[in-house]
Amino acid sequence: YNSPKENMILNLNLNRRPKQIPVDARL
Repeated sequence: YNSPKENMILNLNLNRRPKQIPVDARL
């Protein structure tokens, strides 16, 4: 599991590009 801070950074990076894969479903 990532820390909340890492999750926030990952989410920001994902929001910058079009989402093609539901990444949250893989966690």
